[in-house]
Parts: sequence; structure tokens; C-alpha cells
Amino acid sequence: MSGGLSPRESHIGQHGADLGDLPPAAAEGGPLNLIERGARTLACVCCAVMALLVMADIVLRPLRVEFFWAGEGSGILMAWTVFLALPAVTRTRSHISIDLFANHTGPRLKRLIGLFGHVLMMVYVALLIYFCARMAWNSHVLDLRSSSILRLPLVYAQGGVVVGLALLLLTECVMTCREVMGWSRAGGRPRDAADGG
Repeated sequence: MSGGLSPRESHIGQHGADLGDLPPAAAEGGPLNLIERGARTLACVCCAVMALLVMADIVLRPLRVEFFWAGEGSGILMAWTVFLALPAVTRTRSHISIDLFANHTGPRLKRLIGLFGHVLMMVYVALLIYFCARMAWNSHVLDLRSSSILRLPLVYAQGGVVVGLALLLLTECVMTCREVMGWSRAGGRPRDAADGG
């Protein structure tokens, strides 16, 4: 019996504070909501523009009109589209994952594995941001450009990678803080008797 508790409170009381297992509506809100909406909107715009460029190339090709933006422009927009979607995909845990080991552990160990995964992910993403940002900065300073006819600056695509990774790191930090605070509200330990662990 939930005793009048909200679905979120009932879920935390029964299964702990792993917000990745909550329904999407229960995990929504907070600072991530606005960031994800903006990122997804921009990603959709990039995807729509990319589709228009490809369609324009298809229409103009029989007319013997050279349209170079289709190839190179689509590559840049693809980078922005993929990396801007990373925060939402990560928060909803839509990535392919192998949880065979975690599902055969107790609630406490499962939470610790999840926390370790968050910390490991934050370190990994932080390193990616450092190296990608340094690469983008060097491309900007040295004015490195693509080898195609348009000669577009490489920083246009690399910037999208850095922005997406930065938003991903922010998402991981907020998710980790939410889970830790959820543990505190749940008493800092799983209900072993209720979960059979």
C-alpha cells in the first residue's frame, strides 16, 4: 500500500532512489527539463535543415546544378544533431546497456554499481571535453578548414561535439546528485525485507 504517497515517493520507498527506473513523467523537471527541450529543439531544426539540403541536392542534380552544401553541410548538422541529443538519451537511459550482472545483485550493490557508473561516465566525458575542446580551439586558431570545395572551418562541426558533451556532463552531474539525495530521503539504505534482498 502506498498510503496516499505519490507514485515517485512510493517507488523510492519500495525500490530505492534509482531515478532511471522511474516513469519518464516522474523523472522530469528541474534544470534538465529546459536544457533538454532547447537541445532537442535545436537538434530537430538541424535534422530538418539537413533533410532540406539533401532534398535540394536530389532536385538540383538532374538539372546539372552543383550544390556542394548537401554533403558538407549535412556532415556538420549531423554532428550537432547527434551530440545535442546525448543529454536526453542519457537521462532516459535509452542507450544499449548490459545489466545482467547488476540485475542479479541486491538493491544496495545495484545502487553502488550505478553510482560507480555515473562517476566513471563523468570522468570519461570530462576527458573527452578537454581533448575535443583543445582540438576545436587549435582548429580555430590555425584556421583549419575542410578539404572540400566550400572549405568550411572544422570548428563548426567540432563546436557541436563540445557543446553536446558539456550538456552530457551536466546531465550526468544532476542525475548523480538526484540519486544521492534520493538515497538520503529513503534513509540511506534499501528496504531489504521488501525487496527480498
